[in-house]
Amino acid sequence: MPGVYKAIHAVMAAPTDLVSVLGRFDPKWVKMCPSGERPED
Repeated sequence: MPGVYKAIHAVMAAPTDLVSVLGRFDPKWVKMCPSGERPED
């Protein structure tokens, strides 16, 4: 369901009085688990 996902910047901006941003992580790539293998391996 694509409708359940929200923009992360909007979600993180909402509770500014409760959260302190310490850093930001911007992944450059994502490695997917090959078909037939377990992600834990």
